[in-house]
Amino acid sequence: MDRRKFLSRSAAVLAGAFVVRSRSAGEVPRPEKAATTAVVLGTAQDGGVPQAGCRCPNCLRARNDPKAARAVASLGLYDWVEGKAFLIDATPDLKLQLDRIHDRFVRAGWPGPAVPEAVVLSHAHVGHYAGLIHFGYESMNARGLPVCASSSMAAFLTAHHPWKFMVERGHLALRTLVPGRPLALTPRLTLVPFLVPHRDELSDTMGFRVSGPEKSLVYIPDIQNWTSWPGALAEFVSAFDYALLDGTFFGPEEAPGRSLEEIGHPLIQDSLRLLQTRPSGKRTAVFFTHFNHGNPVLDPEGQARKTVRAAGCGLAEENQEFGL
Repeated sequence: MDRRKFLSRSAAVLAGAFVVRSRSAGEVPRPEKAATTAVVLGTAQDGGVPQAGCRCPNCLRARNDPKAARAVASLGLYDWVEGKAFLIDATPDLKLQLDRIHDRFVRAGWPGPAVPEAVVLSHAHVGHYAGLIHFGYESMNARGLPVCASSSMAAFLTAHHPWKFMVERGHLALRTLVPGRPLALTPRLTLVPFLVPHRDELSDTMGFRVSGPEKSLVYIPDIQNWTSWPGALAEFVSAFDYALLDGTFFGPEEAPGRSLEEIGHPLIQDSLRLLQTRPSGKRTAVFFTHFNHGNPVLDPEGQARKTVRAAGCGLAEENQEFGL
C-alpha cells in the first residue's frame, strides 16, 4: 500500500463520535484478553529519564541501564474488536511510543498501524504535545489525523508555528473536546474529558475518564494540587477500577533551586495520606505516573518505592496493561 494512503486512514469524526467500521469476523485472530485495554506508553515528566544534561543518580542509572530509562507520560487506548488504537498525548518520545503501539498490534495478530486513529491532548506543556511534529511534512506527512483537544489547546496550536502550519496543510485535523461531554472512540470505548487545575498559562488542562464494556479508568498525569480539587480524592478515585495519578514529585526536596509551588503537582507523600480514607468496599487500583527525573521512587531499592507499596498503591510501568 502507498505510504501516504496508509497514513491517511485516520477515522472521521461526526457529531463528536468517531465513525468506525468493524472488520469482518475471522479476518485476523482476536486476542484472548479484554476487548478494550489501556496500555501505559510512558511514565516520566516532560524531560524523560534520563533528562538532558542531568547527572543525578536516577539519570546516571538510566544511562547505564536502558531498562531504567523512562519515556514521557502517555497512554494508549485499544479496541481489539475494531483493531483501533488511540493515543493520549503526543510526547517527545512519540517515535518509541508509535513503535510500541505497532508492536502490540502485531503480537495480537493485527496489521500494525503506522498512526493511531486519533491523538487526544491533555494540555500545552511541552511534554504533552511536542511529538506532533513527527506527523508533519518533514517526517510522516500524515493527512487529516484527528487531534482532539480543548478549545484553548486548539487555539494554541492554530496560533503558533509549526503547529499552525501543520493544521493549515491538513496534517492535523483538530476536534474540540468539551469538558463533561462523552466522546465515543468506538462502540466499546468512551472517553470523557474534564478540567483539572494546573498551570494554565498556555491552555487549560484536562484529565480523562475512560470506560470500556466492563471497567473504567481515570487518567490525571498533571494537576496543580489536590487542595484545589473539588472534592475528596479518595472518594473520587473510588468511582473507578483504576486510577493513574500525578506522581511527579515524592517530596519537597526534589527540585533544588526551583519552587515546587510554582511548578505545581501534588507530592506523592500527600496523595498517599489523602488516599488512606478510600472506602473499604471497593479498592480502586491506584498507580502514580509522570515521574520527575529526580523522584526517589525511580530507585528500585529505595525507601520511597517501599512507602508507596506499603500504602497499597503502585507505580505505573511502561507496557503495563489495564483491561477495560
